Amino acid sequence: MRSDDRKHYLINFIAISYVWSLLTRAPWYFQVYSFLVLLVDLVLLNGFINFVRLFMRHIVSKGGLVGYYIDLLTYGQVPLCSGMLYLSFNYLKLYRYTIVSCS
Repeated sequence: MRSDDRKHYLINFIAISYVWSLLTRAPWYFQVYSFLVLLVDLVLLNGFINFVRLFMRHIVSKGGLVGYYIDLLTYGQVPLCSGMLYLSFNYLKLYRYTIVSCS
């Protein structure tokens, strides 16, 4: 199989509700500071690297890896289900399984 024949999929498992929960979890002064960092990232066009780094260090890291996984499963249910259905669609079609929808 040549590298040109491979298909690449980009699946976004992080829902906007997860981002909103991270923002509301932070204190008000941290929200203001992160908004300023977001504006700097928008001006510099660096792909929000400072904004993401700020939240990963100060908000997500407090919950630890287990807290991150719990949040990902709690807030990313529909994107996870959609991604898994999309990736396993050929398998389900091959063995004539019923395809369920994500809700």
